[in-house]
Amino acid sequence: MLQLGKRLTLFMVFLMSLSACTDKQTTDSQLASATSGASYSLLRAGNRYAGPTGDPYLDDVQNVLGKRCAVCHSCTNGPCQLNMTSYDALRRGISSINPYEFGLKEKFSTRVSDNRSLSYWRDLGFRSVLPESGQAPETSIFFRSIDTGKRNGQAENAGTLSLGLARELAKIHDAGSYTCPATDKEYDQFVSKGKPIGMPWAMPSVENSEHNILEQWVLAGSPGPEAAARKLISEPEATRMSKTDPQELVQEWENFLNEDKLEAQLVARYIYEHSYQANIELSENPGEYYRIVRSRTGSYEPLDRIVTDGPMDDPAVKRVYYRLEKNNRLIEGKSHILWNLSRQSLETFRQNFYAKPWKLARLPGYTSLNPFEIFEAIPAPSRSRFMLENSKMIYQSFARGPICMIQGASYVADEYYWLWFMKPESDPSVLDPKLGLDSYKTFFNKDGNIASGIPVLGDKYGEPTYRNAFEKTLRRLKPQGLGLEDVWLGEGQNPNAWLVYNRHQNSAEFTTAADRPISGLPRSVWLVSYANFERMYYNATVQYRYWGNLRHQNDSFNWQTYARTEAEDLYVSMFSEQNLRDNLRNRYTTFKGKVYNKLFTDYARGRPAKDKWTSEDQLMRAVYQSMGPGVIVREDRLNNWPYDKLSKDLTAEINSLDKWESGLRTLTARAAPFTRFVPNVVHVRVTGEHLYTILANRGYHTDKMAAIEADSRAPERDQIMIVPGFAAFESHLFIDLDWQDARGFIQDLSQITNQSDWNRFHDRYAIARNSSRFWPFVDWMHGWLESNMPSEAGLLELRFYDKDEKPF
Repeated sequence: MLQLGKRLTLFMVFLMSLSACTDKQTTDSQLASATSGASYSLLRAGNRYAGPTGDPYLDDVQNVLGKRCAVCHSCTNGPCQLNMTSYDALRRGISSINPYEFGLKEKFSTRVSDNRSLSYWRDLGFRSVLPESGQAPETSIFFRSIDTGKRNGQAENAGTLSLGLARELAKIHDAGSYTCPATDKEYDQFVSKGKPIGMPWAMPSVENSEHNILEQWVLAGSPGPEAAARKLISEPEATRMSKTDPQELVQEWENFLNEDKLEAQLVARYIYEHSYQANIELSENPGEYYRIVRSRTGSYEPLDRIVTDGPMDDPAVKRVYYRLEKNNRLIEGKSHILWNLSRQSLETFRQNFYAKPWKLARLPGYTSLNPFEIFEAIPAPSRSRFMLENSKMIYQSFARGPICMIQGASYVADEYYWLWFMKPESDPSVLDPKLGLDSYKTFFNKDGNIASGIPVLGDKYGEPTYRNAFEKTLRRLKPQGLGLEDVWLGEGQNPNAWLVYNRHQNSAEFTTAADRPISGLPRSVWLVSYANFERMYYNATVQYRYWGNLRHQNDSFNWQTYARTEAEDLYVSMFSEQNLRDNLRNRYTTFKGKVYNKLFTDYARGRPAKDKWTSEDQLMRAVYQSMGPGVIVREDRLNNWPYDKLSKDLTAEINSLDKWESGLRTLTARAAPFTRFVPNVVHVRVTGEHLYTILANRGYHTDKMAAIEADSRAPERDQIMIVPGFAAFESHLFIDLDWQDARGFIQDLSQITNQSDWNRFHDRYAIARNSSRFWPFVDWMHGWLESNMPSEAGLLELRFYDKDEKPF
């Protein structure tokens, strides 16, 4: 009773301390009316345009957790799996099992988006960091961590927050060495090892007001959101931005997804499997996000979600219903897969899938893992067009999916490349879906022989049979070869026609050429057919398990290598000159990669190309000029293509954006000694308001071989590209410049030739992770995202910030 009385007293103190900031009461009437006049915030769960909920946890505690804690503790590979994007996620706690540590045995999925029960996580070994029943709150891991962080994070660039120690600790987590303590005794042992750095991890302590909110909340027993507040953020919510009743809007979509006819049920499954990771924003009610989930109950009934590890797993029910489940967590940018839909999208889907009648005698089951067999009844043109028109969302699913640890998976791809698509009217896999074969088996077959996981010994999963069938069908249907007329141009208005891929070592992103200017010439171009697109997606997303065993990881990597090579070869085949074709294939796949994966076969050899392009630049410019104004942003100011604005000399003084950008052009589109020292992602602010992003593109002398990325590095081939505005949520370095520093920054960067030069440059210009300027800059970045890209915005990922003295 005394312990209960103490907690009640602390809880009252906690509520009173928050009343100084906001005068709130958690009545149902106030919760229902808190929907207008609020400013946008990516730290607000439920709907970013809604007003305060009146709940202390959601309005105050989660706000601090979001901007100071979830920037490291949100992704699936966050330290010790601790996730702070919602109360339920935080309450789950930590795990000592690293799901990315590949071995002979499979681990388990740790996605918080599955919304599994707390008992489920406890059975898997997750342990609480919050006060448990009967435990003194001040002995909890959460309290002790923030208390230690407050005491040790005061002195800048000194003591336990020295940059060397900060980097050492960051590397421990990067390596997956999960050592997070979960009990008072374990925490004592952790501190005794001489690294009592506390939280935020290896960063300056938070403001006193923010620390007090967290401390008093824990001392009060760490209460979660009240029931009324939970209900509010989990249901459709009207705000000042709403254009229609959000409940009716969600109902329209669920009605479409749950029509009774068999054809509609198969279409709904197809849409679900191709978008199950997407955060859906309905443009008529912006600010809130939904995911399509499987449910045992239909529309107008409470959602009874079917939770399985993968979207193709047997749901074990007679009838599956597809529902929109609202996301009530904060969204991290690194894993944010945006799919913006509208009522017009609903009409487009109807036209695409049902304009021409087709029949289905019975629904396919869940025994087959081959998407071509499962969805054979849906006309191939409909499937192809759906994927083309939503290609950014689909490709982002394997760039930003729950893997959250892109390095190993993306080594199958270069640092920077473009994607174009065959238009359905020219695509052999649309015009003759089986490509003349008796079945779809070789389209998606990973059985192989016992050595199939070692490509140099194995049979390549039946890949030669599929590739040979595709080539024979293409020669029959397009005897004059491929030309510009066979490239999908997005009908002049769909930006998904031109995708740009950027990899940032541990994260990656797909953008369209309409999102930002084309940032210079790529290392490779993929021309993707429908069949290859489907193969890539089901391999790297639907059937990929980041917790899978070593063989699964190896098979997934090798399969993606073949899919990538097919797309590169299809692009290369648009050139008629065989020597040019050979040179391109040699550049795209090095000799070791060809030997390891048996990639010597040029299936297009001897096939003509309809247009007589004599260089990549010529073809690229032709496609560029053919894309409509809705597909492409017409100007790149910084990377010297397609307008060739290469700057040779710095002006004597930089005091305007034009002169600043002219200076930046002296750094891009060239290999130079300084490029190997630039971190993967650098966000630069100029004069306190203008944002630019520097991206490092790494060079390699060997590719398409698993697990040897570091040994394959060719730093002399590194280049940088620069994007006006924002790119890449995983920030590796911040730089803040005034005009008087701008010229020196460019000049000093260009003259770096060794590690000592870089260290001096870093000390002069960079905001170190232990600097008192760090958190204010993070807050400014989040504010910039809120103002300039509200739908795409998410929390920054700061686990890798300023981690390495010598970048990869």
